Amino acid sequence: MVGWLVFLAYWSFVARAWFEQRSYLEVTATVKELRIERGSLGRVSNQCSNRNDRLPHSVLCTYTFEVGGKRYTSDSWNHRYAGEVFCGEEAAQARVAELRAKGTLTAWHHPRQPSIAVRQKEEASGLLFVLAVLVLSGVGLLLLFLRQRRVHRAYQAAFDAWAAGSPGAVSSSGAQGPDSSARL
Repeated sequence: MVGWLVFLAYWSFVARAWFEQRSYLEVTATVKELRIERGSLGRVSNQCSNRNDRLPHSVLCTYTFEVGGKRYTSDSWNHRYAGEVFCGEEAAQARVAELRAKGTLTAWHHPRQPSIAVRQKEEASGLLFVLAVLVLSGVGLLLLFLRQRRVHRAYQAAFDAWAAGSPGAVSSSGAQGPDSSARL
């Protein structure tokens, strides 16, 4: 139960961040700097093999935007990762060329703290699936626990009645009383 509660608490914090991002406001940002770094920058990509030619490449983009007459700068892809991850260098180069050609991109900023901005909001599908599994498994464990307590109490009551010598007490075999074998 404790492990389940820890997982539920962790994913609740993730869900809170996701719900908070729903209020982020869209803004058009100008691309300021682009670079590619080999490696995942803290992000493990299961889609890329371990061969040297298929290591993840991160496209890092610094962008500026204006909110309420003030200019802000950010380089966040989303709240967990610094840049977009591509398996091959060619795909990363193509993304850099696309961003350079456009010169602008869509970013999302916090309504009360515009300095907090991301280029991609968190996706809800994985988060909601994990939360649903945790909640359903927790409810199932709770129901099993309550059922087991009810059954245990019924057995305990029957045993206590049998131990007290109550003439109407029924044992688990269906016989009555402690000396029911002698009466058969």
